Amino acid sequence: MIRDSVAFCRSRVSEVIYDAEHFFDAYKDNARYAMETVKAAVEAGADWVCLCDTNGGTMPWEAQEILRRIRDDIPVPLGIHAHNDSECAVALSLMAVCEGATMVQGTVNGYGERCGNANLCSIIPALVLKMDIPVVSPRPVLIMHGDADSHARTANGYTSAAKQPNGDSPTSSDRNLCPGCHPIKPNRLPNTVWRRTR
Repeated sequence: MIRDSVAFCRSRVSEVIYDAEHFFDAYKDNARYAMETVKAAVEAGADWVCLCDTNGGTMPWEAQEILRRIRDDIPVPLGIHAHNDSECAVALSLMAVCEGATMVQGTVNGYGERCGNANLCSIIPALVLKMDIPVVSPRPVLIMHGDADSHARTANGYTSAAKQPNGDSPTSSDRNLCPGCHPIKPNRLPNTVWRRTR
């Protein structure tokens, strides 16, 4: 079924991303079978394999161990798709990037089914400002946190949510930061991290 589905898509579009739903749970239960599903997708022409923590229960160190075991056996670029049921989606996504994933799937403010998805408003600044990975140029990050409250309010408006789960709007703290970017090193790129102080 996987082989047929990917081959069908491959015959109609120029790029196929195979989302391996439930991959981490499947791998922990039956590693050989989980890898056979990925192999079938790759052999049928998938350009990417996106490994999914669909139930949101995989711990970052578990994902790291699994990625270290399998990354050399998958001949196409890897991605990560994490749900936030254990409040680990951002950490798991960043760990996956450290282990070679070059695609991160997520949503603004982490909105998604059940407990949500990986929060791109936390991941993008962490990749650019903390990990020096140029996923976007610094200018869009500056623009993003220049309008962070506006973006978050727009997303909240679509969901009828007034505030983030912690009770604050993303920029209502004493120092206004890009969403999810905490000043572990407040002297690091001060003109790009700090917007203004009250």
